[in-house]
Amino acid sequence: MTAPAIRVLLVDDSPLDLVILRRLIDPMPDVEVVAMASGGKQALKLIGEHLPDVVCTDFMMPEMDGLELTKQIMATHPTPILAISSVVDDPESAFPLLQAGALDFFPKPAATPGEEERIRRELAQKIRVLSKVYVFRRRAAVAAAAPAPVVPSAAPRAGWTAPAAAPTARSAQPRIASHRIVLIGASTGGPQALQKILSRLPAEYPLPVCVVQHISPGFLKGFGAWLHKTIPLNVCVAEPGVRPTRGSVYLAPEEVHMEFGPTGLVRLSNGQPRDGHRPSVTVTFESAARAFGAGSISALLTGMGRDGAAGMQALSEAGGLTLAQNAETSVVFGMPKAAIDLGAAQQTLSLDAIADTLLEVTR
Repeated sequence: MTAPAIRVLLVDDSPLDLVILRRLIDPMPDVEVVAMASGGKQALKLIGEHLPDVVCTDFMMPEMDGLELTKQIMATHPTPILAISSVVDDPESAFPLLQAGALDFFPKPAATPGEEERIRRELAQKIRVLSKVYVFRRRAAVAAAAPAPVVPSAAPRAGWTAPAAAPTARSAQPRIASHRIVLIGASTGGPQALQKILSRLPAEYPLPVCVVQHISPGFLKGFGAWLHKTIPLNVCVAEPGVRPTRGSVYLAPEEVHMEFGPTGLVRLSNGQPRDGHRPSVTVTFESAARAFGAGSISALLTGMGRDGAAGMQALSEAGGLTLAQNAETSVVFGMPKAAIDLGAAQQTLSLDAIADTLLEVTR
């Protein structure tokens, strides 16, 4: 028996963009566009009539923009939301959609010759993943969209791409005998999960944090700026030859693997994708196992697939502390489950418990 098609509602104030999206989706055998809306108010009416499995919405719209629409949907008709927008470099406007309840972003497709099939495959994968996610009603959607309070930091916070501030004198640093670095891998639902964990760590957190987040091309800059604005730690994109320092978060750049040399310096490579990804969590974790061994703490968060599982096994075998996000707090319990099934995760924890552990191990 054939499974019913995934029902999608498209929302965009541009008729041309709606036509492009529909042209991409119509050939998908398991996806059906059940309705199209030219704005947020119309979308709220249609969502009650058609009960879609996924809502694909633009951000910039008159009368009711994508952020307000997301809040309203999560408060009245909780539905997986995929934000499809070209607004990827403005943390003030784009990334709060994730805090309001949207699950993922996708670049607004253009009518580019030769790219249609690739874009269709990537969009279909996003829709299929999100259609399986159960989302909860958010009565306090407005509060959820507010940035987390930021602990005042001695480091300059004007520009997130600036190099991390140099560590303070050795005598003033807490002594961390056994731990040298925190490593985190995430995919779908990862930005929200990362923000929740990292907002709990103080500006003077005594370990560097290196993150591999699967994200659509073009979204890393906006993600980094939003994260830098909403957490106490300094945030930057990792650069080759840099030694990760305390109080900073290093994001793996787009389209390259982030690795570590024997002395712990960052290396960037153009190697083949691993587990379908570049950057790959497994590549980063495996190199960290060689460079840091038992001095590593790693966490594998929400995401589809199994990227990071083999890398976490290498870290565990090297004596590092390995943590996996539990099913209850994961948007997609794929990557953490793969690590758990492999026996690579020593502890399975909620997001709050992962943050608690990262704090406890440095006390």
